[in-house]
Amino acid sequence: MYEGETTIVNFLAYLEKQTLDIPCNVIKKNNTCYRYQLTCENINNIPAIDYSDYYNARIIDVEVGRGCPYSCYYCSAKSLVGHNIRYKNIECILQESQNVYNNMNKSTRKYINFNHDNFLSNRKNFKEFVSKKINENYNFPYGCEGRIDAIDDEIINDLSDSNCVYIFVGLESGSKRIQKIAKKNLNLDNISEKIKKITSKGIFFETNFIIGFPEETLDDLYDTIKLASKLAWLDTNIRISYSFMSPEPGSEVFEKTSLENCLMVKTDGTYLDLEKSGFNMEKFPTLYFNHLYTIKNPNYDVLYYVHCASIFFPMLYKYQIATYIMFNLKHKNICKVFEQLDQFSAEEEAILFFYEKYKGELSLIEQELIIYEINMNRIFENKIQEYSQEYSYSIQKIYREVKQDKRNFLKINDYKKSPTKIVKK
Repeated sequence: MYEGETTIVNFLAYLEKQTLDIPCNVIKKNNTCYRYQLTCENINNIPAIDYSDYYNARIIDVEVGRGCPYSCYYCSAKSLVGHNIRYKNIECILQESQNVYNNMNKSTRKYINFNHDNFLSNRKNFKEFVSKKINENYNFPYGCEGRIDAIDDEIINDLSDSNCVYIFVGLESGSKRIQKIAKKNLNLDNISEKIKKITSKGIFFETNFIIGFPEETLDDLYDTIKLASKLAWLDTNIRISYSFMSPEPGSEVFEKTSLENCLMVKTDGTYLDLEKSGFNMEKFPTLYFNHLYTIKNPNYDVLYYVHCASIFFPMLYKYQIATYIMFNLKHKNICKVFEQLDQFSAEEEAILFFYEKYKGELSLIEQELIIYEINMNRIFENKIQEYSQEYSYSIQKIYREVKQDKRNFLKINDYKKSPTKIVKK
């Protein structure tokens, strides 16, 4: 709890019986759980991390603060790192980030990612960062996290001016009812316009939704699916991800959830990887593997819909044009599409299924755009070593144009045929 750098040393001394006292910032389990006195230190006094083993990475995380002033009921941050935000000194952030960036191996897309959930929450602190970064000529590009309600036009301009290239915000649910229950309390009105302003500055935008709130109904879940789809199709520079509700120790949800209501998600990638390695997760208490568990929902089969989500969200991101054509342009009910995804084990399998199902409704150029996107994903994921495909149109050029601006779909039938062969060896 709080500054683990200090706690872990004292805790190891206790385990080795060098001391009889359990140190501060530790939870002791003895029939019941209780916390020792919590103490926090000035995080500017913590020794700098040696990043030298990571300079080959394209992105390196630099910690800029700890603590969270919010009370989202699914999150343990306020219990683990404190309820008040404690930022590192701005000069320390700038100097450390620039030093790490200068030592990173060359890459056209490398950047520093600020590791803190609420970097944008303290407006005064952020403005000081922007001012010093610009005026003192710190040139490193960076990514950061924040709440969408802390971002307005002024902040967007500041992000752009200070060379921000990536921003993450957690939206969690498209349901206004769940927003209140989860104590996230985001106003989802006009959110599309705000995100479009962010991406118009060349900033990559990522958000996350949570599937399986224990109070969630199917209508609430559908609100999330509809919002996720809407946002995914706004712009190329958007990624929509998801996680399933897990009983996070230290969170309000964890305290209210009995172990009997925890369900292991055996279709999750982490579970499958551990299973392949011969590791038996079910021999260990739920607490040790809480991220492999979700919570039983009285309103719907949560494991069914978690699996649907595991296909749906990667499908939205990897096949943005294919899903846009088949579901949005053809006015398909995206929630009914979502309901059918339990039968698939991978997103490409689902895309091919719907392509064959709706092929008769698609023009030739729409068909070729979908096939091209499928093949590009196969190449990117090294699923195919050699590739040769003939198209009736200049498909690379058209794909690039419609992906950059979906208004080009309005004139898609104006494109003239121009037989093209794409080969990869």
